[in-house]
Amino acid sequence: MLVPPSSSDLLGNLDPTKLKARQFSKSTAPVSKKADNSLWTETPAERQQRLADEVSGKKRRAVDTKVDEEPSDEKKRRRMDEEGIRKGVDDYTVTTIFIISCFPDLTPMVSVKTTRP
Repeated sequence: MLVPPSSSDLLGNLDPTKLKARQFSKSTAPVSKKADNSLWTETPAERQQRLADEVSGKKRRAVDTKVDEEPSDEKKRRRMDEEGIRKGVDDYTVTTIFIISCFPDLTPMVSVKTTRP
């Protein structure tokens, strides 16, 4: 039969020098400066001025402004990839249309039967 350990055995095994503080971890990640928090902290006077500027066209709406999330090299690479894919799709489409127009016998015959009760 198993005997539960005594309280002195439990406390005797713990080394106080190896215990860590039990707290929530504190993040050391840098705070993002890209977000515009001015809409959350503006006064009524600032809000009136912002709306007047948006109506007159001096400033764009804060919701419509886009923050540049990707570096320019990343944008260029993505654009090149998209252009390559688009060119491949266009080439395939032109080739397929050419083959179908020159060799109509090669096109698959599709027959759809519809029956109505």
